[in-house]
Amino acid sequence: MNTFTIFRELETVMDSSAASKIADIIGRVHEDLQNTVTKKEFRLLVDDTRELKGIVKELAEARISRSSKTYRAEGCRISRSSKTYRAEG
Repeated sequence: MNTFTIFRELETVMDSSAASKIADIIGRVHEDLQNTVTKKEFRLLVDDTRELKGIVKELAEARISRSSKTYRAEGCRISRSSKTYRAEG
């Protein structure tokens, strides 16, 4: 954004210090708006966060399940077949 052009236009209808201040404020507002997350971007972040939350929950449940199976099977021989564990003995 060309704040100098805005300043020159404002300067034709007001004193230079006021025109400069307004042009500066407009420039900062424009910069802030460019750095703002859009609604679409925010929705994508929310969706990704939900997906990650579900993955973390599944991993935690799998870890707890695996830990408790190992604990219950203590003293037995644990064998692994494919992706499953089996206690023998």
